[in-house]
Amino acid sequence: MTRRQALFSVLVSGVALPSWPLLAEEAWPSRMIKLIVPSAAGLPTDVHARIIAETLGERLGQRVLVENKPGATGNIGMQAAALAPPDGYNFAFVIATYITSNPFTFKRLLYDVEKDFVPVAMLSKAGFTYIVREGLGVKSVADLTAYIKANPGKLSVANIAPGSLAHLSFEVYLRSFGGKVEMVPYRTGAQVMQDLWGGQVDLYPGPVGSTRQVQANGKARALAITTIERHPSLPNVPTMAEQGFPGYDYFGWYGVMAPKNTPPAIVERLNREIATIVTSQQYRERMIGLGAIPGDALTPERFLALYREEAARFGPLIRSMNIVVE
Repeated sequence: MTRRQALFSVLVSGVALPSWPLLAEEAWPSRMIKLIVPSAAGLPTDVHARIIAETLGERLGQRVLVENKPGATGNIGMQAAALAPPDGYNFAFVIATYITSNPFTFKRLLYDVEKDFVPVAMLSKAGFTYIVREGLGVKSVADLTAYIKANPGKLSVANIAPGSLAHLSFEVYLRSFGGKVEMVPYRTGAQVMQDLWGGQVDLYPGPVGSTRQVQANGKARALAITTIERHPSLPNVPTMAEQGFPGYDYFGWYGVMAPKNTPPAIVERLNREIATIVTSQQYRERMIGLGAIPGDALTPERFLALYREEAARFGPLIRSMNIVVE
């Protein structure tokens, strides 16, 4: 029986068609692609998503529409993506927090990473900086450690998202010497910046991308960056590893995932397209400008291994911190 005859036989029998990987890849994409972003427009996650959507659209010859679905630290948007048809025209733009932290912090998560999604590609990664108000008189991580030891529970630390990678990385630092601080909840980075400048909060574990702006008026200082290497946009900010914490390497990342049962051929095709984009000089320059660096063009299998490793790494830490989001 020929392939055409087989297809006709299935049609007339009323049985659903199988996914022919070759045909799916040849025909795809034939219409607009939707990229669901679990973040509000204008925030860093959205900015990164729009860059990849624009570039992918140019390469694929079809528009890639960014659909913002913010709320509940990504919970709402991720649920929407999980429920989207797995037809190769719906994808989720994700950050590390949605994948490696939320499953351990939310009392009721609206999605299951392993059951509802398949990985497509990692796009970029971004470390954090530990920024202190200038009036604190702390000039290095050694100074910070000494201050915390001498003043247990006194240092106030801004915390926008409990259980985020920025929060967890700072907790790892504190636990290395038994440090105690006061965690102060905030809703936005803009609020933190104003209070840091005004002296209402002492330290902010924040994104690299906002560090230059925070330091611009001379009222705050970046003590360290959390990645294993210095960032090109902040060449004078030393790493934690350089300041007595060997192997200290913590960063968030951006990636693309697809609803479970999306045709494998489409996932592989999109991974190849993204790999071409993230290895380009133009993309590298744009990421550095945003405080990130391009990812390693991970295959779906390596991407899956990465976030499984991170879940195993951070899950026990989050549980020990008793972080619960209703």
